[in-house]
Amino acid sequence: MRFGIEFGSYPADLDPAEVCEQVSLRAQVAYKNNFEALFVAQHYLTGPDAAILQSIPLLAYLAGQVPGMYLGTSIFLLPLHHPVMVAEYIATLDNLSGGKVLFGVGQGYRDNEFNSFGIDKRERRGRLVEGLEVIRKLWTGDPVTFHGQFFNLDKVISAPKPRQRPAPPILMGADTVKTVAKVPEVADHWIASRRHTKTF
Repeated sequence: MRFGIEFGSYPADLDPAEVCEQVSLRAQVAYKNNFEALFVAQHYLTGPDAAILQSIPLLAYLAGQVPGMYLGTSIFLLPLHHPVMVAEYIATLDNLSGGKVLFGVGQGYRDNEFNSFGIDKRERRGRLVEGLEVIRKLWTGDPVTFHGQFFNLDKVISAPKPRQRPAPPILMGADTVKTVAKVPEVADHWIASRRHTKTF
């Protein structure tokens, strides 16, 4: 069995610089005590009572402090982002970490996030599936041409490529029978939800 820790939201009245120091100290304690992974959650617009440090910059900040540890997103709200940006951010992080990224994604569920990004929440599954297809192609192929419902690419080349070959593992968060059943269609592993305390 392997162990990791996750960093999530914190009280909004705390100084973000102080929170970064606390996260760094916790990460180093985990590293010294043989934990194998650090995970960072993602949300937007969490106020007024809570705040969250965004996952990609936080994991990049931690990468040099805990060499050899796996760095994971748990989860990254892929339907809210363009896959070209995500592919290159995650590839960069994978190189910074020596090939230790675990790319955890999810559909998201909060109306205010989708509304604020101008994305129809009903499209979240399609955007996630199509986005992952684009990301995998950008990580493993050159040049890439893709024409889908949401994204279009013509003979593009993405660099850098991830250090891991053929690509970083893709984990998918899911917490209903319907979504868990679909995990193998698009991801390598399942991230179970903390919200459930019993089997379903």
